[in-house]
Amino acid sequence: MSKVVLRGRSAAMAAALGVARRVRAQRHGGVVLVEGEPGIGKSALFTEIVTQATRMGFACAVGKADQIGRLSPAAPLLLALRSGTDPLLSAAELTDLVPRTNEPLLLLEDLTALLERLSQQRLVLIGIDDTQWADPVTRFVLRALPGRLAGSSILWLFTSRNAAGGLVDDLRDTDSLVESIELGPLPVDDIAAMAADRLGHQPSTAVSRMLDGVGGNPFFATQILTGVVRGDADIPAEFVLGVRRRIRELDPAAADLITVAAVFGQALAPEDADALLPEHTAGEITAATDAVVRAYLLDTDCNGHLVFRHDLIRQAVYADLTERSRRALHERCARHLAEIDSDPLAIAAHARAAIKPGDEAGAAMLAEAANRAAGSMPEAATELILAAFHAVRPNQGSWLALGQRCVELLGLVQRCTEALEVADLLLAHIDNDESAGQVEIAVARALWLSGRWLAAVDRSTKALARPRLSPVLRARLVALQALALSRVEPASSAVTTAEHALREADQVDDDDARVLAWHALAEVSRNRGDHVESLRHYRALRAISGPTYIGQEFQGLQYLDRFHDAEVMLRTARRELGLDRGMVFLSLIYTQIWWDYNVARFDEAEAGARTLLDLALERGSYSCGIEAASLLSLVSLQRGDVAEARRWLTAGFGPAGPEDEVRVPSLLLVRGWVTAAEGNADEAAELLAPLVFAGREERDPWPWKPGWLRLLTYIGLRAKNQKFTDEVLTLADLGAERNPDVVSFAGTTLQLRGIVHRDVDLLTRGAEILAHSPRPMMQASAYEDLGVNLLRQDRKREGAEVLDRAWEIYRRVGATGPLLDVQNEMRQVGLRRDKWLSAEPRPEKGWAALTPSELNVARLIGGGHTNRAAAEELGVSVNTIGTHLRSVFTKLGVRSRVQLSNLMHELES
Repeated sequence: MSKVVLRGRSAAMAAALGVARRVRAQRHGGVVLVEGEPGIGKSALFTEIVTQATRMGFACAVGKADQIGRLSPAAPLLLALRSGTDPLLSAAELTDLVPRTNEPLLLLEDLTALLERLSQQRLVLIGIDDTQWADPVTRFVLRALPGRLAGSSILWLFTSRNAAGGLVDDLRDTDSLVESIELGPLPVDDIAAMAADRLGHQPSTAVSRMLDGVGGNPFFATQILTGVVRGDADIPAEFVLGVRRRIRELDPAAADLITVAAVFGQALAPEDADALLPEHTAGEITAATDAVVRAYLLDTDCNGHLVFRHDLIRQAVYADLTERSRRALHERCARHLAEIDSDPLAIAAHARAAIKPGDEAGAAMLAEAANRAAGSMPEAATELILAAFHAVRPNQGSWLALGQRCVELLGLVQRCTEALEVADLLLAHIDNDESAGQVEIAVARALWLSGRWLAAVDRSTKALARPRLSPVLRARLVALQALALSRVEPASSAVTTAEHALREADQVDDDDARVLAWHALAEVSRNRGDHVESLRHYRALRAISGPTYIGQEFQGLQYLDRFHDAEVMLRTARRELGLDRGMVFLSLIYTQIWWDYNVARFDEAEAGARTLLDLALERGSYSCGIEAASLLSLVSLQRGDVAEARRWLTAGFGPAGPEDEVRVPSLLLVRGWVTAAEGNADEAAELLAPLVFAGREERDPWPWKPGWLRLLTYIGLRAKNQKFTDEVLTLADLGAERNPDVVSFAGTTLQLRGIVHRDVDLLTRGAEILAHSPRPMMQASAYEDLGVNLLRQDRKREGAEVLDRAWEIYRRVGATGPLLDVQNEMRQVGLRRDKWLSAEPRPEKGWAALTPSELNVARLIGGGHTNRAAAEELGVSVNTIGTHLRSVFTKLGVRSRVQLSNLMHELES
């Protein structure tokens, strides 16, 4: 028989190998994406590319995603990295990575560091077949790795069915070289050539007629030819029927084995087969294994595990099972995996397929998996807990607990309507006040997380009206009510409720109630601008609840101008809490990006906000997503790019509605700033007026975050809205009064009154105070306002000197927008400065295009530092280094670290 070759794919092979050669020659990353319908030959092409890459010197790590196991986070990628006789990762390295699958950002950064190191030593190919089945963590990591490692000698190879919105779509816009290959049906001549290869002669008329019916699908053609070689000339054209007939020809043990393998959905080890086929002896299973391999249905991999020759065979077997048989086998698989203490998510995949009404054991497995997945994949966890809850019945013991957990997870992913539906269903079946109170607590928490504070107050108030609540449960409900009231009532009345809640919590000595009460007190203090008191409460919270509220504590330090203290504590938290790589807590990422923004580290703020936006999209956290988009818009405004600022307002989750802007006022403030920057001051004032006039109600801390009030003052003046402007000045006075020792507040109130009244003395005093603020943009704005008013009084020399200071700060931090405003003010009065006239927009290419942060990264990486070492030296996250490095490569036109290093040496010489 002639040697079997890959037919009809020469162009696809040439394209893929062209990328491989470029990766080898230029030592930069490349991506090959192969798409096509099932059975079109993607896996065959994948195998041949890997074979040829191996001959070219690539170390190949290959894996495959599968439908059954898609809830096992990152399994296809991690197994790929341990594949082959010389795996890329050691067993110890894999063991270290597995716990990271619950924290995708940590996993991403660990893999970035490992692969960066490996690719410096050798050429690497990483390939995943059937990525349409990739689990969320695998997809998240593989979406980011090619871009992060664009300068490393790694060839990425992925196959996928034609499906929009998958990993392949994600990768089309990566910074790395991408080659997309669309596989279509093979021409008739190539199918005929396949037949000649397989048969050793030209096919007969009957065989040719059958091959004509496969529509150019090479897999179907191969199956027909396999049957012809075996002497079965009467093969049905429809593939599923052919597979069914083949199975019926097997003995019972072999038929059971292939059925179990189809349901198991992953490589079937001998010990798994023995456990899943208890009705057959070990000898029968061994003989059955030989039979299914001889039948060309299954094969054995390098580990001796059974795998399907093609996933279509597995699907055909699976589809041919009755619903009852399928459920029974999934249940058997779930129980077996639970007995051997397998990954809970792998167990859940089978438990979910097997679960039936009243199945408490299956529901328990799903609930355990949901709890394990809640941190890293909350959406997936929510679906699992919903499946568990809907399977059990109200008269079963686990129903209430499962329902409460449903409400909690639905609240976490901000699916409040569904949370309320589940809660109301639970309450309709509950006859005792204590159980009803527990449900109401879960509801109130969900409503708080979603920003539905009025509804949270209403639910907790109604729950407290129940007469037979235990003292502990009543104390928790009172504390939850106080927490919600902190966003509904003015601080003067909300504080009374919060203090009462803390007394009740202390009386029953319940830490859960105490935490909620302290949280309420901290929120009330922050909403009224008393940052010293708020910080005290958050520190009390840390003492009894650990690091849960540590992000809010760091924010409190920033409000008090204690930026150095906040930085020290952030570094300590990252190191001691294991947050140094990625800062996985959303609150800490949020704290870090605002710290960077307020100290005018705009490059770092942008990189962190992009990370937060990606993580928010992955976890379904709407509030975090729009906070990240708001900050990205602010950075664009500081750089003078108003169009980009407008674009960011609709990033990630799409345009926000009025309710969202009530929950996250910073989004409304940014929208007002963008509107004003576009020249629509009247519209901006109208947009922001409700927020400004509600500021004294102390239901949100936005007026007491230094920086917003100067913007609002100018909007009021340009719109000629005196009432609006006066209210802003009142808010500034209140902030200074409540934070008398904070220079940013004290200086701002003088600055704003100086702006409104064009009072140079007030502006001078404000600038003198703000010169000691740790916020560079506040220092510069004070000099700008003073300088402009000096010019208006025809004091040009003094005005020019002060504006020089503002210009220098703006230049140093990269605030192009206000820098150009300063230059325009000078030009209007006939002043010229050589350095001002040379302050043109930063070029897009070359060394001059690099920001100061990017230049630091370029020097370190070009000098031989790894991303991790550079991150430690600069005091930023590895993710930030990766973001800067990708920008450096683009601006300098290099594709690898070696090229960057050579360019650095040329520059030095």
